[in-house]
Amino acid sequence: MYKIFDWIAGNRRLAIFLAVFLVFLLILGLLLLLQGTDRRSQQQLNAPLQGSAQEFDVNWWITEGQSGSVDALNLLTSKFNEKYPNVRFTIISKQTDLQFIEEFLSNPDSQPELMTVNSKNMSFYQKYSMPNAYFKTELLGDYLERSVDTVKNNNVFSGEVYGVPLHVDNMQMYVNKNLLNNIQGAKTYAKDWETLKLQASSFDKSKGQSLIALGAGKDVVKNYTDILGAMMVQKGIYLDSKNKDIKDLDFIQILKDYNYFKQYLTQTQNDFDAFKQGKTLYYIDYFSANNIIKSEAPQLDYEITDIPKYSNGNNISHSRFFTTLAHKKNALNVEKKRILDDFTYFLSTEEAQQIFADKTGLPSANKKVVLDQYKSKSETENNRRFFDQAAVARAVLPACTVRYNQELFNLILNIQSKGTSPINEDYISALNNSKSRILDTIYSESVCLPYKFEE
Repeated sequence: MYKIFDWIAGNRRLAIFLAVFLVFLLILGLLLLLQGTDRRSQQQLNAPLQGSAQEFDVNWWITEGQSGSVDALNLLTSKFNEKYPNVRFTIISKQTDLQFIEEFLSNPDSQPELMTVNSKNMSFYQKYSMPNAYFKTELLGDYLERSVDTVKNNNVFSGEVYGVPLHVDNMQMYVNKNLLNNIQGAKTYAKDWETLKLQASSFDKSKGQSLIALGAGKDVVKNYTDILGAMMVQKGIYLDSKNKDIKDLDFIQILKDYNYFKQYLTQTQNDFDAFKQGKTLYYIDYFSANNIIKSEAPQLDYEITDIPKYSNGNNISHSRFFTTLAHKKNALNVEKKRILDDFTYFLSTEEAQQIFADKTGLPSANKKVVLDQYKSKSETENNRRFFDQAAVARAVLPACTVRYNQELFNLILNIQSKGTSPINEDYISALNNSKSRILDTIYSESVCLPYKFEE
């Protein structure tokens, strides 16, 4: 051993090299130690839900679809305030999506810190929002793994989560059991649109009753665009960022079918009231209407079934959810951004999802919570099927719902003016005249500007 050291000492170049190499190893080890300490410190700093003593006022705008959930939202803010007692939330409900957009764009200085918007408007509001800082790498994978598929497909842009939904709603068909027993022929509800046509042809309207509430013309039903959307996704027409193709013949078939049902629709300005009064055999709406029917029409004998399908289509239902986003203006204040990131992260947790589900009865956007909701229901309850479908529903995603609805409504009126069975060329011409405008409402980033719209 001593001979080796003597040899190294006698070799000046080798000795200098080994000395430099040892110094390099010491410096590298020190840097790695400091980097590891800094990484652990940074991870602790960036860990969500650590609490804060900072004081902030947070205006939270919600759209009409969430107006019935204010009590549940207040429960969530109260729970969040246990760690963040100085964050003061003010929940402001807007009457319509149009009012929301107009107020949002008319005064940029008054735009809210938080906004809960219909998922169909998500791609429009995304450009005003900041992605959540926590949903990165393993936390992103964890969030997607515990969320239902609709959230994965419609809430993530370029690998980043911009908003968090608390529930997922999907369309169902409400059936008046008394009227069903009185129709001619089979006493079972229509499971496909073809059967619904056969029932329509033999339905007795002599008592002022109607077959179904779909909406068109002057008596537009509030959800008619969603019913058309359901028919579209069943035919494989997904007008979203991943598929920009309109299958003309399939779309024409949908419009013709919809037009056919027009003659059997509820003849009232309020289709929901007509169903509650027992005048309508079928009513298509989101499951959230179930609680309203139970409270306002307890005497009505009804059940909830799947919406009709196309026999040559799929079994996917049509969905919507309301997602909460933080405005990007908050990125200028580092601590406020962190707190808003904390809050939207909190909304994604199983605890928050369970609180909201327990208070509202709506199906959670969390897979475990919605599975527990499904298991807790018996086969005889109206809503068990609904929780099962919540995880697999799809939606049409226009950039601007207001313009999209307007263009679709104009197309429907054009189609109706041609009668129930014109030649295909008439329909193709009508569709071609509207297609580019419909697609613009889905893909154009500026389609909602300016904010003044025709009513």
